[in-house]
Amino acid sequence: MTSAIFARSRGPPAAALSTSNASRKYSGPMAAGVMTHSAFASWLPLRTTVALLLESRFPMFVAWGPELGFLYNDSYAEILGAKHPRALGRRFYDIWSEIWPDISPLIDAAMAGQATYQEDLPLVMNRRGYDEQTWFTFSYSPLRDETAEVAGMFCAVSETTQRVLAERALRESEAALRELNETLERRVNEALAERKLVADIVEGTNAFVQVADLDYRWLAINRAAVDEFERIFGVRPRVGDNMLPRRPAGSAGRCQSGMEPSARR
Repeated sequence: MTSAIFARSRGPPAAALSTSNASRKYSGPMAAGVMTHSAFASWLPLRTTVALLLESRFPMFVAWGPELGFLYNDSYAEILGAKHPRALGRRFYDIWSEIWPDISPLIDAAMAGQATYQEDLPLVMNRRGYDEQTWFTFSYSPLRDETAEVAGMFCAVSETTQRVLAERALRESEAALRELNETLERRVNEALAERKLVADIVEGTNAFVQVADLDYRWLAINRAAVDEFERIFGVRPRVGDNMLPRRPAGSAGRCQSGMEPSARR
């Protein structure tokens, strides 16, 4: 089947080049399979490009002929997942049918002689028996035969899924942190505003307002209460002072406001 796919490609066979000798020049699991493939043995322009990709550790593939038969290197085999090694020599469409609507316009452009480049293109692939969201950065370049006609395409590709997910997680984390900071800032501002409002009300009244803890230390006291306490006891209280030592001897029978116990209700 795969031999027939490449047999329909244009151009004279390059029988003068020995595939057995050529395959010994390259290492890696894909070298022997690619270089002994009928497509590689038949077309000189294809052999030059395939030799290039086999020498590279960057993921690359070639799609050649009218049906775009597939040849690739070891690094691209990792991208294929469970599709490897059955993908070798098969039609491009048969390998990546699930993403064909996304990539076919780019393939058409390359086959029309126009190189394309995509950065972090989202693709939903099924390469391990289930759908997965992936991202890829790649370029498609036209490959020409000995008559300068476009006979295939070349792709250099890098999977960017992990980077895209990491950057997305970082952005979401930063957004959550910003939202938390904004919420905290808003709540602090609201609390300060409420406190100021209460303080303004308290300071603006002639009523005696005092707040003390269980140890009789002033937590808050307004000006009216301070002035009254100073008038009665001769000392001017401050927040944090203990009200009991502030009361002179002989004044124990008076309440904080200076009133006699009998006046309290």
